[in-house]
Amino acid sequence: PLVIAALQEEEDEDRSCRCSDAAPLGGPLVIAALVTAVLSGYCLLVYGSAEDDASRVLKQSAVGFGSAAVLACLLCHITDPGTPQPDLDDPGPSDEADEALRIRDKILPDNTTHWKQKWCRECRLWRPHRCGHCHYCGRCVLRLDHHCFLMGTCVGERNMRFFVAFLICAGLGLLLLVVLGFYRLTQLGCWSGSRCWVTSSEPWLIVFGLFFCPPPPSSICLGGGGLIMAGVTYAAAMIADAEMRQTQKLLRGLLRCPGARVHCCAPVACKGPVRRRVRSGGGASVAAKGGSSESATLVVAGADAEPCQDEEAATGSPMPTRLGIVRLE
Repeated sequence: PLVIAALQEEEDEDRSCRCSDAAPLGGPLVIAALVTAVLSGYCLLVYGSAEDDASRVLKQSAVGFGSAAVLACLLCHITDPGTPQPDLDDPGPSDEADEALRIRDKILPDNTTHWKQKWCRECRLWRPHRCGHCHYCGRCVLRLDHHCFLMGTCVGERNMRFFVAFLICAGLGLLLLVVLGFYRLTQLGCWSGSRCWVTSSEPWLIVFGLFFCPPPPSSICLGGGGLIMAGVTYAAAMIADAEMRQTQKLLRGLLRCPGARVHCCAPVACKGPVRRRVRSGGGASVAAKGGSSESATLVVAGADAEPCQDEEAATGSPMPTRLGIVRLE
């Protein structure tokens, strides 16, 4: 009980247990409902009279890309965006309140890129290069780009590919609906005379659907192209492993594609419970693995940590003094 109370006190003081992976599904559900509403409204109402082979192919293709966009949104939501792991051999600063100690100069292995590495007081680790802390999720994310509320998660190193796929698939789906609209206007003879505009309300419904639903500048005519352009831009930055504002690095990176392996071939893992880190005496770092209310396992790293005798007897070899395991029942 004394150990638990001490850890709880440190926890409250350092506010280090705010990390949570309980990301709401509201964003993906909104995306699914929106895609369903758009496809149903346009395919059944606006283009309900278009029954020829070309129109059916365009409708089915739009539905296919819309379904792929929903799937990409779900994969982006459930995939771990990239969780940095603390280095037990690289302890934090002696005084976290001193900003000068929380920031240090580092250089990448290429010996050309200098950057400032910062100690995260909430996640209790030195942030790797281009790693950022999301205050909405309460966690650090590798190559953090932004927190997307529609995805319901951060967009980082390991789920950026699904975010790009969502943008491109959604844009292509809207673009196919636009092509179907102009194709249907051509079928009705709206370009050759004004009679169809007087005798039928379908052309007006199509024009309203193309240019005024939703109101400009968010109409599907502009929205489809905008989503595709955004997807291509993100894909270029992802492949070049560069940020949007680094134009020269982005253009050079497109020739070498250094980010293709990092982003496209990164392992896929579902988001699990975040390892909650607290501070122990002597600058030690404690990581508490989630468990039941009756039992929990603490991994303690630091100069004051002592090896667990039971673990040492079980393995038959002495454990390093920098790692101790304490089981609380």
